[in-house]
Amino acid sequence: MLQARSGVLLSWTLLGCVVGMNLGWVTQASAADDALGWQFEVGDEHKFRLTQATTTAMDLGPVGKMNARMHQTIDTVWKITAIDEAGAADLTHEVLRVQMQMQAPGELEMDYDSASADAPVGYGAMVAPTMKALIGLPFNMKMTARGAITSVDVPEKITQSLAGLPGAEFMGETITGDGLQIAIQRLSITLPKPENLVPGHRWTTTSETSSTQLGKVTTSMTYTYEGSRTVDGDILEVFKPNLEFRFNSGKDATAAETLVDDQKTRGEFIFNRSRGRLQSSSLEQYMTLQISAGDHPIKQEIVQKVSLERVEAGQPEGGGASDSGAKP
Repeated sequence: MLQARSGVLLSWTLLGCVVGMNLGWVTQASAADDALGWQFEVGDEHKFRLTQATTTAMDLGPVGKMNARMHQTIDTVWKITAIDEAGAADLTHEVLRVQMQMQAPGELEMDYDSASADAPVGYGAMVAPTMKALIGLPFNMKMTARGAITSVDVPEKITQSLAGLPGAEFMGETITGDGLQIAIQRLSITLPKPENLVPGHRWTTTSETSSTQLGKVTTSMTYTYEGSRTVDGDILEVFKPNLEFRFNSGKDATAAETLVDDQKTRGEFIFNRSRGRLQSSSLEQYMTLQISAGDHPIKQEIVQKVSLERVEAGQPEGGGASDSGAKP
C-alpha cells in the first residue's frame, strides 16, 4: 500500500510539472476587445516554480496509525515556438530541476535533488532514473488563445520511466501517454468568453481514469468567476477552483472500495488583465477517504497544497512552500 502511494505521488510530480504551465503561463493580453485571453509571441521564454506538499494520515484500526509527508519543488522553463492563423500557440516545456523530500512509515525517507553533485542514495536512487528522463526532455503542446490544451505530445521515454516506478502497477492508465494527456487537459483552465465573464458564472470539466488500486476515478474541476479587483492600478480577474474526486471499483475485484467521506478545496487563480498574465495561483485540497482493503477498513486523510510562482530574471532556483496539514 505504501509503495503504491509513493508511486502515485511520484506520478503526480510529473503531472504537476506540466500542469504548472497551464495554471501560470505568462504572456501579453490582447487589447483589441474585452476578451480575456492570451496573445502569444514566438520566442517568449518564461521560468516558473511549482511547489506541492502532501500529507497523508492513515488509521488502520488494530494495526495502528501511519503518517506520510511528501514535498516537491519543480523549476521549469517554457517557450513559444510557433503561432497558427487562429492564434493558437505551439509550446515547449522543459523541467530544469526537481527537489523531493519524503517521510513515510518503515523508516522510508528520501531527500532528492536533481542538481546535487552527490549520487542519490536509498529511495532517491530508485526514482533518479525517472527524474533523469524527465529533466531536459521537452514536452510539445498546443494551446488556444483562451488557454485550452488541444494536444499533448508525451515523450515515450517518460512513460517508459514511469512504468518502472515503485507502485506503477497500481496506476493503470494514469501513467500512460493517453492518461497523462487527459490529466493535463482536465487541470488546465480555459478562460470564459466575454459574455460569460459575470460574477457567479461557473463551469465544470470532468474526466475519468482507471487504476488497479482504485478502479474508476472521476475527477471534476469547477471554476467560479468571483469578479475583478484593482491593485496598484492593475485589473485582476479572480477565479475560485473546486476539485472533487469520486471512486468506483465497479466489477474490478482487485480494486479496493473507496468512499469519499469529506472533501474541501480552497484557493484562487488571479489573472492580471492589465498585464496579460497570471498574477498568482494556489490550490489546497483536503479529503477524507474510507477504504475497504482486507478485513480492516482504512481511514485516510489527505491534504495537498499546490502553488505556482513566476521566477524573475536573477532569482535563484530552488525554494519551497510550507507543508502544514491544516484543513481548509
